[in-house]
Amino acid sequence: EYKNDSVAYYLGLRASLDTTNVKWQLEAGLFIQDYLANYDKALEYYNCALRNAIAQYEELQLSKMMGTAIVAYNNLGLIYEQIEEIEKAQEAYEKSLEIQNNYPANYNLGVLHRKLKNLQDSEKYLLKAIMLKPTNPYANYSLGMTYLMGKQFGKGYPYFIHRPIFGKENFKN
Repeated sequence: EYKNDSVAYYLGLRASLDTTNVKWQLEAGLFIQDYLANYDKALEYYNCALRNAIAQYEELQLSKMMGTAIVAYNNLGLIYEQIEEIEKAQEAYEKSLEIQNNYPANYNLGVLHRKLKNLQDSEKYLLKAIMLKPTNPYANYSLGMTYLMGKQFGKGYPYFIHRPIFGKENFKN
């Protein structure tokens, strides 16, 4: 299918050789999503990885597999957002949080709710993301933007001034 792109061809071939290898499925899905923008095929790989991670978890009770399921749900959510299936994106992020409270799902839900202008939900999820990674500039910036959208300038300002995304080297005096 991807014979003109040797990396995609290799990753797809490798993933097809062992469909129970969750890591291989995730790697193929991520490459095809990021570099070829074939979201349908990437969804196939992520769903395969997710099914296998859950099956392997149920069989072996390995926490590593649940970590993989968290990643797979977050990646599914990102793809659903890109193809504008917002409800499915939200469900995928929430399933990730059902497994374990994690930064990516909280951050992604916070940003998604801000896009939908659900500012209270955006604030809730972004605050949870910041609790998990207090110095993360993206979560802080996103929370600042949420406050600005809600015209809460005093609340938003500290998230810009104290935690800039760009280092000082990007600003000239």
